[in-house]
Amino acid sequence: MVMNFGSFASRVVATKVVATDGTGDFIDIQSAIDDLPAGGGCVYIKEGTYTITVPITINKDYVRIEGCGYCTVIYLADGSNCNVIEVGSAVAGVTGVLLSSFKIEGNSAGNIGTFGIDIEGALGDETTNVGIEQVWVDDVKGRGIYNRLSENTSIRSCLVIDIIGDGIYAVNGPLLISGCTVRNCNGYGIAIPAIALMPRIIITENDVSGCDSHGIYLLFVFNTNIANNMVYNNSQVGVGFGIFLDNNASRNIITGNQVFDDQGAVTQNAGIRIDDASCDKNIINSNVVINNTVNIVDNGTDTDIGHNIAP
Repeated sequence: MVMNFGSFASRVVATKVVATDGTGDFIDIQSAIDDLPAGGGCVYIKEGTYTITVPITINKDYVRIEGCGYCTVIYLADGSNCNVIEVGSAVAGVTGVLLSSFKIEGNSAGNIGTFGIDIEGALGDETTNVGIEQVWVDDVKGRGIYNRLSENTSIRSCLVIDIIGDGIYAVNGPLLISGCTVRNCNGYGIAIPAIALMPRIIITENDVSGCDSHGIYLLFVFNTNIANNMVYNNSQVGVGFGIFLDNNASRNIITGNQVFDDQGAVTQNAGIRIDDASCDKNIINSNVVINNTVNIVDNGTDTDIGHNIAP
């Protein structure tokens, strides 16, 4: 029996090794990405600190960037004032990109207005099928991870910590945010302020704490599942909430979450809040919501509330 695997050219991929000490194929990450064939491939980054002054751009399909864990550090030099990694662009999207196992140091003291990871696409040519796994985004002055004009993005097991702005900010879906630690952000922890009705978002098993504004924020979002998260000690500045559904956030399910404040001076003004009557047919079920200034506030329409521990 003869098996047909397709032409060899259609299956050509490559692996490029980056090392600061010269033991790899390249000493800088961008050169390795640029050298990949049109069919994509893998860039493996050995341990070390890689200082950049311009964004690392991924503008081709099926690219995997993999580090050697958190001893692979991408550091933004003083005065660069740029994003650290850009996937796709406002001109053209890409597909099949995976980022894993490295650390981004945003150097907020030396930069302004940056994103750790910026996923972008063009209208009608969106970026699709991007995975971010076990990436540590630290000390960025802007947003840790920004997802825009991208579909089918998966953000798993990431650390997004000490961001001088929002932790994870997404305006497009479908989207999965799972198993992440989002902590000590000066803005929102996880924010989904949709630019259109955005379905099929799952936010699950994350630890969101110590953020200045809301822990998890939904605006104009439908059909989101917020499940089994720990959301605590947020709203460090001003009035904010643990989980907040705002303005036309409808038909969302909030279940199995622990939303609490265990500080000496409580800052989380409400554990779960549905803001107004435009928020329709949401479900708040089987959550533990305790020790917030107010535990559950429902100003929505036809909200289904039941089986919560919310004294």
